[in-house]
Amino acid sequence: MKAGKLDRLIRIEVLTLGDNGYGTAEEWAPFATVWAQYIPSAGKEAREQMGEAATLPATFVIRWSSKTAQITPGKHRVRFPNADDGQVYDIKSAAEVKRREEIHLTALARIGDGA
Repeated sequence: MKAGKLDRLIRIEVLTLGDNGYGTAEEWAPFATVWAQYIPSAGKEAREQMGEAATLPATFVIRWSSKTAQITPGKHRVRFPNADDGQVYDIKSAAEVKRREEIHLTALARIGDGA
C-alpha cells in the first residue's frame, strides 16, 4: 500500500465499561490513531417521524498491524476527522485485504437523527 493514499488521520475508539459513580456505564475510549484513505459513498436521506436523518456510508482503508487486526464491529468505531467533535462512524465490517497489508473498515455515520 502506498503511503500517499493514506492522507486522513482517523481515531479508532473502543467501547469500554466504566464506573460513573452510579454504577457501570458504557464509554468510548481512544484505541488507536492511524492514517487512512477515506472513500466516501453516496449517502441516503430518510424522513423520520421526528424529522430528517441522513446516513453517510464510507470506507476507511488502514494499514494492517497486530493492533488494527483487533478492530471489531460493535466494539470499535471511527471518529473522523480525528477530533473530539469529529463525525462518528459505526463500523459495519472490518475486512483484511491483501493479507497483513490493509484493513478495509466499512462504516456508517448518522446525521440529523438527534443522537
